[in-house]
Amino acid sequence: MTSSSLFTWFSSAIGLLAGYWYHVQRKRKAESQKQAPLPMTWLEAHMLKNDAFPAYMQASPICYVINSAMFFRDGLPATEEVEDVLTNKLLKYHRFSSVADPDHRTWKAVDADVKDHLVYHQPVADTQALEDKINDIISVPLNPAKPLWEVHMVPVRDGEDCMLFRTHHSMADGLSLVTAYQCLATDVEGAPAEVIPGKPMPSRPEMTLTRLILMFLDSIRSALHILYTVFQPLESSISSHTPKEHRAGDMRWSGSRRAVLFKPFSLEYVRAITKRTPKKVTINDVLLSATVGAIRAYSGET
Repeated sequence: MTSSSLFTWFSSAIGLLAGYWYHVQRKRKAESQKQAPLPMTWLEAHMLKNDAFPAYMQASPICYVINSAMFFRDGLPATEEVEDVLTNKLLKYHRFSSVADPDHRTWKAVDADVKDHLVYHQPVADTQALEDKINDIISVPLNPAKPLWEVHMVPVRDGEDCMLFRTHHSMADGLSLVTAYQCLATDVEGAPAEVIPGKPMPSRPEMTLTRLILMFLDSIRSALHILYTVFQPLESSISSHTPKEHRAGDMRWSGSRRAVLFKPFSLEYVRAITKRTPKKVTINDVLLSATVGAIRAYSGET
């Protein structure tokens, strides 16, 4: 065996050992990061402390829970299948297997068991009974001693069955939850469900001389508008730019921003209103209508 062959074998052995060492170090680092608490933002901590709103409003913890309902025409999937999908796909997201610690502003990893988060309810009669059941479920705060999410399965005898996902807003926003929950969609064999393709993007128009001229003029207009915004007078109580509508209904415009707060009221009170309306309305419909009516009355409109 020549010296060049020995050098080749020696270089290969060194390379293999270096690669193995690098693989072991990365694995150890990943495991340590998995167990180490992750930082929590200021807003997430105050959502968990229920004081993201003004403290004197005494906001209920359920105000910070995102509830998403999924309906099934052909019956709910088997409980074992749901547990398997949640374990293999949802728990890979750190916060779904972490307990929130707002005092130290961290997410602490725990050995989460999906059985502690999956709730199977007795069948309800129809869609109206399902709505009442959902209202009862979302009226209960999440348990802060475990990861802040739940999945409720509610069969319906005369109607579509329901699977209700509950997730605390501190864990993710709406778009992030769409990404997380989309990974749960599978076909019968457990493979990722095929996503329906969106509409094709329209072809971009050709760049003509006329289009270039219009783009140049639009750029000039935008620049002039920005300059006008910077140098225009700021609104105040003596500003000549204050619209007359601001003073309608004796609402004297001072230039300062004000928050309008309401005393807490019972959710049962709002539910009673929804049941007395001639048409089918939701709790959101009642609250929105009340808010719009109050603003119109305050502004002097009828």
